[in-house]
Amino acid sequence: MSYFQPVFSARSAAVRVVFEPGVRRDIAREAANLGCSRVLVLSTPQQVDISMEVAERLGDRAVGLFSKAVMH
Repeated sequence: MSYFQPVFSARSAAVRVVFEPGVRRDIAREAANLGCSRVLVLSTPQQVDISMEVAERLGDRAVGLFSKAVMH
């Protein structure tokens, strides 16, 4: 029996999580809804291609990309 939910969103005072297939296509709208005008995109080296796509989708909101994060 699996408790995995393929689509969900959760919100708290400091965090909003959205999980569903293709959700990164909506990153600019999500940033706008949160009132973010400047976004730093973070990723591990293995995810740099995806993080570059996210930064591109953010357009002028993306102020930087750091791709040397490490899992901890």
